[in-house]
Amino acid sequence: MHLSLPQLRNVETIEITDVRSKGNGMEMSPRQVEIVELIADGLQDRDIAERLGVSPRTVDSHLQRLYQRYDLHSRAAVVAKWLREGGQAQPGG
Repeated sequence: MHLSLPQLRNVETIEITDVRSKGNGMEMSPRQVEIVELIADGLQDRDIAERLGVSPRTVDSHLQRLYQRYDLHSRAAVVAKWLREGGQAQPGG
């Protein structure tokens, strides 16, 4: 099966849309949701990285994308926006 470039763009959009979390008004990947939940629980990047089995740099990269996407400048601002948009912290992480 051969797809034209516009068709491929639609496929990419569908794939990206499918992995986004839209339940809280912020479009985030499932991993970004996990990271924001753990920040809301008070964990630092190093602790989050250890818990998720990734490097602290990976955690920082996810945060940087959220800062840019939503014009935010701190971890606290990301969590505050997430909560305002309907995100819910899980008690006890």
